[in-house]
Order: sequence, then C-alpha cells, then structure tokens
Amino acid sequence: MRKHGTRSCYMGGCRRPECMKASSTYEVMRRRIKHPLKVQPVLRGISDLDMNWLAGIIEGEGSFVSTPTRQRGGSSVFISIQMTDRDILERVSKIVGYGCVRDVRLSARAIERGWKPTFVWRIGAKSVVRPLLSLLFPIMGNRRQKRIKECLAVLV
Repeated sequence: MRKHGTRSCYMGGCRRPECMKASSTYEVMRRRIKHPLKVQPVLRGISDLDMNWLAGIIEGEGSFVSTPTRQRGGSSVFISIQMTDRDILERVSKIVGYGCVRDVRLSARAIERGWKPTFVWRIGAKSVVRPLLSLLFPIMGNRRQKRIKECLAVLV
C-alpha cells in the first residue's frame, strides 16, 4: 500500500488532492534542475567604452530582426551578430551578460570552397532586448536608429 501525499501514490493512479499536489511539486522541481533560471544581465554596469565598442560591432556585423509569432499575431525581436571571430562574440556575450555563442553549420559547398567556420550570438528575451536597444539607440547610425525604432514599436 502506498502512502498518500506522495508522488508514487499519484503515479499509481490515486487522484487525491494531496497526491496530485505532491506530483506537481515534483515536476516543478525537476524542471528547475533540468532548465535552471538564466542569470539576468547587468546592462546598467556596462561602461561607455564597452557600450561604444558593442555599438560598433553591431553596426558592422549585427542585425535587428523582428519576426511574427504564432501567438495572437505578436512579434519577437532578436539582436543577432554573426561572424568568424568567436573571441569577439564571447566578449559581446560577456559585456551584455546574456546569450551564448553558437556554431553555424556550413554547407558542403561552403566547406569545399574553404570558407571559415562561422559563429553567431543572438538574444531574444524581451527583458534584455528592450533595455539594450534603448541604450544603443543614441550611438547608432541613422539607418540602425530607424530599425531600432521599428523594433521598439513591436515590443510595446
């Protein structure tokens, strides 16, 4: 006989409230271990020098992308930088305090032609993108400022 109020009792078919609660608590804890909460970025601590350097990298190699989502006609906004220098992207990730650097798969044709491996840094969390766009806006060129305005309008 299983003890009520445990997950094993719920898994055995018992639907008492205390057994159901024990099972849901277990699932929440399991998800937290499997997918830990991401560390929030420290955008306020970015120096002017680092912010200007970041703006230059994004101006040259970055893009602001807004894509429609399936949920209620909304949109997502991403900031993305793609280049062949992994160390530069790791510095971007360290400065922003969010995002990670990933490899981009090259096609067989690109490998045959001897292309360098490419890496990408991309963020899409609204809690990071919105303040970062606001910080970048005054130091970007006119074309990028226009794109940032469009992206901020989508995020509202």
